[in-house]
Amino acid sequence: VYGVSLPSSFSWTSSSVLISPQPDSIHPNPTSVKDPTIVYYNGVYHSYFTIYNNGYTMGYTNFTDFSVASQSKIYYMDQTASMNGFPYKCAPQLFYFEPHALWYLIFQSPNPTFSTNTNPGNPQGWSTPKYMIDTLPSTAAGWIDFFNICDASTCHLFWSDDLGAWYHTPTAIGSFPYGWGATTTAFAGTESSSFEASFVYAIEGQSGYIAGIEGFDSTGTRKYGLFTANNLAGPWTSFNPLFASKNNVVFPSGVTQWASGVSHGELIRTNVNQTPTVDLCDLKFFYQGIPAGSNQAYNDLPYKIGLLTSTTNFGSICSNSATTTTTTTATTKTTGTAASTTAKITTTTTTKVATTTTVGSGSSCSAKYGQCAGNGWTGATCCATGSTCTYSNPYYSQCL
Repeated sequence: VYGVSLPSSFSWTSSSVLISPQPDSIHPNPTSVKDPTIVYYNGVYHSYFTIYNNGYTMGYTNFTDFSVASQSKIYYMDQTASMNGFPYKCAPQLFYFEPHALWYLIFQSPNPTFSTNTNPGNPQGWSTPKYMIDTLPSTAAGWIDFFNICDASTCHLFWSDDLGAWYHTPTAIGSFPYGWGATTTAFAGTESSSFEASFVYAIEGQSGYIAGIEGFDSTGTRKYGLFTANNLAGPWTSFNPLFASKNNVVFPSGVTQWASGVSHGELIRTNVNQTPTVDLCDLKFFYQGIPAGSNQAYNDLPYKIGLLTSTTNFGSICSNSATTTTTTTATTKTTGTAASTTAKITTTTTTKVATTTTVGSGSSCSAKYGQCAGNGWTGATCCATGSTCTYSNPYYSQCL
């Protein structure tokens, strides 16, 4: 379909809760953590997310493995002085923009807003935020939950309006994060099909793109539909309205069913740069959820964050992969108390056919901080003078 090979249906298992609200002396009543973005960089998962504590702010945490994520401490972004000049901050997206050699954090405030940093693991290092677009385009009925993805020449910003329309606006990669062009409707649906919280990814080894957009199933429970396109500018077509929902998520034995439905999140990508890419053969979804029957006012809904691992049969799409399923349990006891935390995660591990890379030199090599190797990588495999191709994970090595 439009350059994308996909199975007709999907299935998932869920972890236990991985990130929960953490009160402290300044934030005594956080009710939710939600809207997570996540990258895996230099052996560490870095995640930013929304926190509601009598108002919206963002949080940051990091961990080396999902099995220990529940032990990680949350840093509140309102403790970063540069972040305090905006009315509210929520729904972040994190990526490394190679042309600027900077990390970007895009978020809603309420306009599409950005901040930059040289290190995603330093939450105090973000620059003073600036608007990417000053006013709502006249062709859009609203804007919420921004997601950026670039191809070789153009960056594409997507957002929703909570009314069923999903919007797209482009800018030349050399003009990013400014210079946005005409805003068009990428998909015109209903609140059920395309409400908010979209993500867009290239697919490793394929030529097209997928998008997930949050909506509602027939019972009013949050779910994600899947959309496909050959090009980021569209046209976009609905592929499967129940990509991830309460009907295809299983909580394994020993994992309490803490969430009903699937809400705002991101797929785990294979790279960190402005071309977010996913591997269908190792598909994971970092998502927010709430218990069945939650009926509080929206700001008080007790969202928490967990991980979905795909158990989908991808058939010939992953015919060169061997898949095994393992369960990891991590328990930590808090010093001086009787409390303990256990995170039980069922993970699907995919071993792909190895790829070979070579190291060389010359003007065609990747610039410092650029990608230089990894499964599925087809770009330069050498680094500019003064940097070395440094392994991060099987899918990503970087010139450092």
